[in-house]
This record gives sequence, C-alpha cells and structure tokens, in this order.
Amino acid sequence: MNRILRVLALVALLGLVGFFLLSRLPLHTGGIFSGTPSALDLLLPMLPALLVNLVGKTAFGVCFFVGAAALVACFQRRQRGWAIGFVALLLVAVNGSYLILALVPTLSGGQPWAYTYAPILALLSTALVPLAVLFYTITPHQRASQSAQPIQPTPVVE
Repeated sequence: MNRILRVLALVALLGLVGFFLLSRLPLHTGGIFSGTPSALDLLLPMLPALLVNLVGKTAFGVCFFVGAAALVACFQRRQRGWAIGFVALLLVAVNGSYLILALVPTLSGGQPWAYTYAPILALLSTALVPLAVLFYTITPHQRASQSAQPIQPTPVVE
C-alpha cells in the first residue's frame, strides 16, 4: 500500500510541476484568418490552453485522490492523528484558492502584486497533500495486525 501511495504522490507532484511550468509559457491564443475560418482554424489556437487545462485538472485530481487514499489507509491502520491531518490538508487544498484570495486584500492592503502570487500559493497549498503522503509513506508504522492480540478461546464448563 505504501508503494502505491508513494508512486501516486510522485505522479501528483510531477503533474503539479508540469502544470506550473506549462502555465508560465507564453501561449499564442489568437489567429489570423483569411476569409471564413474553418473548425480547425478555430480549434488550433486553443490547443495549448486546452493542454495546460488538461494537465492541471489531472494533477489536481490525482492530488485529491492520493490524499483520500492515504486517509483510508490511516483509518485502516487506526491512526487517528494522521487521519485528522489529512482531512485538514484536503480541506485546505480544496478551499485554498478561495481562502488565499479572501486574505490577500487584508494582508497586503490591496496591493496588486499580491494577486499575482495568489495562484502560486494555491498551487503550493495543493502540493502539501502529496508531500504529506510521501512523508506518511516514509515514516514507519505499526501494523494493525501487530497491535491486535488474538482472542483466546475460553473453555466451556458445564
């Protein structure tokens, strides 16, 4: 289970890095048409933006999936502290962009530079989930089968 979680967390982190790098590229979204544009002329300029959107949504989805899978693993191993931590991280990851955009005007006094860094902070708040899963899979755990003691049969006396 730890290996699968570790691989999924690495895939999620690589997807987030790919999304960040692709979103920083200057994408040409306009087109010069001669006459009546065809469907290909209208679709071709949008392909880079569609690719960035696809990579981003896939990376965010894998992040939430790996967080939920780690949460299930915590419940199976009876690790309530880790489970509470993963629930908190998932809530921050889901609502991070809204929380950051709500706090930016109060923290920066309405500075416009703060709005340019808000998406990066939201991406970092989402990246905390696979990072926590990597840390969770690296730390040693006591298995549930080792902690549970077998029940000894009691003799029936008549």
